[in-house]
Amino acid sequence: MKADIGRVTFEPSKHYERVVMQQGRVQIESDWNEQVAIFLRGLRGLAADLIGPWGGAAGAFSIDVSADGSRDFSIGSGRYYVDGILCGADVSYLNQPHFQVPKDELLQRPDEGELNYLVYLDVWELLVTAAEDEDIREVALGGPDTAARARLVWQVRVKLMDAEALVDADCANISGRWPTLLEEIESQARGRMRARAKVSDEDIERPCAIDPRAAYRFDENALFRVEVHQPGDADTATFKWSLDNGAVVFGVERFGGTRVRLKSLGRDARLTLNAGDWVEVEFDDYVLQNRAEPLFLVEDVDYSDLTVTLDREPAPVAAAQHPRLRRWDQKGTNQNPLADDGTVQLTEVPASSDAWLGLSYGVQVQFVAPEPGEPANRYRTGDFWLIPARTAVADVLWPRETDASGATVPAARPPDGVEHHYAPLAYLTVNAAGTVDIPARFVRVIPPAAQCPPAAVTARRRRGR
Repeated sequence: MKADIGRVTFEPSKHYERVVMQQGRVQIESDWNEQVAIFLRGLRGLAADLIGPWGGAAGAFSIDVSADGSRDFSIGSGRYYVDGILCGADVSYLNQPHFQVPKDELLQRPDEGELNYLVYLDVWELLVTAAEDEDIREVALGGPDTAARARLVWQVRVKLMDAEALVDADCANISGRWPTLLEEIESQARGRMRARAKVSDEDIERPCAIDPRAAYRFDENALFRVEVHQPGDADTATFKWSLDNGAVVFGVERFGGTRVRLKSLGRDARLTLNAGDWVEVEFDDYVLQNRAEPLFLVEDVDYSDLTVTLDREPAPVAAAQHPRLRRWDQKGTNQNPLADDGTVQLTEVPASSDAWLGLSYGVQVQFVAPEPGEPANRYRTGDFWLIPARTAVADVLWPRETDASGATVPAARPPDGVEHHYAPLAYLTVNAAGTVDIPARFVRVIPPAAQCPPAAVTARRRRGR
């Protein structure tokens, strides 16, 4: 979540049941957020235990062929649960509220033979701030935003499959085949990262206001966000990072060639834009399609006119799509240049290696290569790790583990998010004539618990009165 937060404290392994506020204490956002996370985990866990990994009301998310023979298909109305998360629908594939279907996911008509598709449901949470929804902002406060919102996003998607993968699949046996099919959608090996703060020898001798023994050397607390940009294996994946959890964002008022007029340039000198910054041009469909396009370099900033000049011309975006610039904080050097798209090349090293990638202010990260025999990592756009850094301890708050030699080292952790939840919906085919058929549906129905009493029981009750 790209919100202006200090850290995320929720840890399921601690088995906390609730957060207890104490009198006379300072209130911070992480306590409130942890209470909500505890509640949601319990509620969704109960629903998943009762329903199973997926299931819903009769007809909910049932897939049916379009009557006009187009590449569209209908999605049945009703409530459906995926891992205990409630979704609701009453639309068609091409008219989903949170998914402008990209061209490469349209049902294709084969030149010959038949194409086989797995239709599945993808569910996750998307953070929404006042930059995406102005209604969140309380105008009575004079404009500042307060809390953000977490929106539930679901998308019905299609995946082109080999016929062998779906042959004889039905609602009864799909559970046993689902782990293999799910691996086709998303690799479960999404990478692991370590983080630490370590000052270089030359920085120790440099005079400054910060204690020279400090490992974390910024004069403010920070929440570093390391986020995958280009997806793929370790040879192709890239990442970007932010000192403020990626929460520094600027709404766009108008596009004009390489010059972009903004609604604001931030609250202060730290949370603004400067020449040499890298920004990502975002809008609603860009985020919902999980796209990763090259970043833009800020060449000039006119603070009086709220205008920035970029290194190339971005495509104009309609105001209804809430266009915005999101600032990222990586900077290239002669020794460590950035990739052509403004991001950092991701490099994996063995778990025993002491090679680290430096971010800034002494914070370093390390992407750990899989052990022999383990599957190769496949990094996914949007996956992220959060690194709280604190001046009080001059270090980062990162869990530790014991390595093979018995030494205590920073733990190698999977991404903190974004967690996607999936459910199979149907097996769909398209032949050369463009005819769409649905050989099998995989939606599960939850029978209603409430039943009318038998007629005999009703009659006895009436006689008893």
